[in-house]
Amino acid sequence: MVLILILLLTFGYLIFVFSFLSSPSSSSNVSDSNAKNPHQLLRLNNNNKNKQDVLLLQGNVQFDKHNFLHDALISDGANKSQADPSSSSSSSPPLIHIVHTRFMQHQGKLTHLAQARLHLFETFCLPTMIHQSNQNFLWFIQVDPQIDLHILNTLMTFVRPYPNIFIITSLVNYWIGPEKNGSWRNGIEGTEIWSHVYRDEVFTGNLDLIVTAMRMEETDHPIILETRLDADDGLHTHFIESIQRDAIHVFTSTKRQNERIPPQKQQELNVSSTPRWTYWCSKQYLVWFYEESKESYHDSLGSVELREMVEDECITPGLTVGMNRFTTYEEVPQYDHNQLYRSIVLNKDNNKKNNNQGCGGKSPRECIRFWKDTKDGISLSAIRARTLTSAGMKDIQPQHPLDMSWIKNPNPQEEEGQQQEEKSSTLWFILQSPSFSISITNIKQTRQYIHENIVDIAKENLQGQCRGKHSCKESSQILLQKIIDTGSTNVTLK
Repeated sequence: MVLILILLLTFGYLIFVFSFLSSPSSSSNVSDSNAKNPHQLLRLNNNNKNKQDVLLLQGNVQFDKHNFLHDALISDGANKSQADPSSSSSSSPPLIHIVHTRFMQHQGKLTHLAQARLHLFETFCLPTMIHQSNQNFLWFIQVDPQIDLHILNTLMTFVRPYPNIFIITSLVNYWIGPEKNGSWRNGIEGTEIWSHVYRDEVFTGNLDLIVTAMRMEETDHPIILETRLDADDGLHTHFIESIQRDAIHVFTSTKRQNERIPPQKQQELNVSSTPRWTYWCSKQYLVWFYEESKESYHDSLGSVELREMVEDECITPGLTVGMNRFTTYEEVPQYDHNQLYRSIVLNKDNNKKNNNQGCGGKSPRECIRFWKDTKDGISLSAIRARTLTSAGMKDIQPQHPLDMSWIKNPNPQEEEGQQQEEKSSTLWFILQSPSFSISITNIKQTRQYIHENIVDIAKENLQGQCRGKHSCKESSQILLQKIIDTGSTNVTLK
């Protein structure tokens, strides 16, 4: 009996070994190990489903304008559950919204700098986007092709649950600024993005959404919105919803407009015109500093200040350009963010190549709008993080006492210092509230990593200066060298 049992166990073991050696998973592991690009191997191991999607989409894709993908991209300005009951999807124009973020381009091997920026991305940028009240947008995060594999894998882990977020290894950027390569409107951007799909360089996201947006551009001539967001900044969680609502209002507000007639032909036909294009800027925003100010009142958290647009300079987080239906990409003038308002509204354009003929509104001031939450009227649109990871090293220290006169003090009899402390607490409360959904725990961890690696981060930021389109200012290099020499960010140019 014992002999029979031993024979049965031996026979079962041989069957198991034979089946394992001949299994598809075993052979696939061999083929994966021969991948030419280690990033491709990482993608195959971590995202096999998306790999299958790529192979599927290389064939003939059936496109149904009434399927759920089309509904996800043709926005009525808000999620259906939050839309105006009086509005209907049939009366809303098609709209595509693209968000652009760059991460470590031309600096892929600078691992301490990348890890610090990854902390900032996780703390300030990502939570504000995944909690947007309207998720009808595509978010393209362009990453250096030579980025450290651990950094790339961590970034993928952060965003993999979200079908509209795409990690792409690419050095090619689109929209907003004078060094323009094209936009979604003229098809160049979509074609270039899709080329990365064929090269196995799109690591996350539902590729069907890209296909749908490309087909919409070809057939529906939709409203196009493109938003800039740096990886260490964040947006109010109603930002996307409010921008889309306002864009639909701006581009369709004239009752007599016939959407089948291109705007440039409407004057000839005596049809009332709406703007052909519009920019949106942030007027009021928060800034988080790694350094603590005397008025921060919160140990180990850094400090938060309230800022407003100064000297007619649009800040980068949330800077959005919108093109009306049938507006061509070439019609829209391009400027650096700090020259945009001056050039378009104040007409101080020194670059004759832009050929700025106006957006088609009644006055140039209608060509740039300032973001405001359409639900509660708040203009606090963004959060910026200012640390030594910044390429330009501009304003990385608190500049002045907190100016929060807009916050009503419930106890006017209190001493000024106590009032300031209460108002500072209000800003921290806003960061944690659903308006931004930022974690205090993550802020502490980010600040701790920067503190423990401050010299290495500064060395790599100095090493990364002048690469690609990054800052190449002498002042930035002087500040970084002082941080390296002192081990502190509390330095000045003097």
